[in-house]
This record gives sequence, C-alpha cells and structure tokens, in this order.
Amino acid sequence: IGPVRGLAQVADLQESTLTLGQNLLCAGLGLVFLCTSASEGFWWLTSISAAATQAMYLVIYLACWVVKDRGHTDLIILSGLMTSAVGLCLGLQPPSSTGTSTAVFASAVVLVLLALGLAAHFLRGGQSDAASRGPCLLDT
Repeated sequence: IGPVRGLAQVADLQESTLTLGQNLLCAGLGLVFLCTSASEGFWWLTSISAAATQAMYLVIYLACWVVKDRGHTDLIILSGLMTSAVGLCLGLQPPSSTGTSTAVFASAVVLVLLALGLAAHFLRGGQSDAASRGPCLLDT
C-alpha cells in the first residue's frame, strides 16, 4: 500500500483506483502463468519489461534530441537512439521454443507498451509542455 499511496499523491488520484489497477495487473500476470508454461510466461514478462525499458530510453533520447543545442554530443544521442531501437526490435521476437508466432507476440508487447504510454500520459497530472521540459544533461 505504501508505494500506491505515494503514487496516488503524485498523480492526484484516489488510492482505491491505483489499488484496483495493481490488483488487475497481478491477476493478469497470474493468468499468463496459468495459461502458459512457466518458462514461456517468464519470457513474456521479461520481454515486456525489456521492451518497456527500451521504449523509455527511446523517449529520453528523443526528448534530449529535441531540447538540446546541436553539438559534439549529438553522436552520443544518435548512438543511444539506435541501440535502444535495436533492443526494442529484438525484444519483439519470441524464442523459437515457445511456439508463439512472432505476430502474436509482437502485437501483445506493442499493446502493453501502448497501454503504458497512455497511462503515463493520463497520469502526468495535466502539466503544460513548457512546465514539464527540463534541461538535457548533455546540454553543457
């Protein structure tokens, strides 16, 4: 309950709403393990978390690219963008041992990423774009 209380305060939402979302997420994860073998379920969860991490880094690098002045650190940002894009593409490939088609697996991962992105957009608390921009760490 502690992290949910803090998230509710930051997002200006009721704790019960976030607790319900947390319970639904846990129930969904339980269904993944019930409907698949344990190793396949673990692969699904690992792939989704890796894809979410790579998507987060893509957003960070893109935001840094947009707000910073062009200079000698552009190569660092571009290499980070490319590395994260390749990592995201690799995370959309299921292992051959699972028997899940690539289209189904990639679609499921992309749907989860879209759901996370929409949740982040709606939970950001109505900040204006100008108020949410900060300096890029590479902008020196």
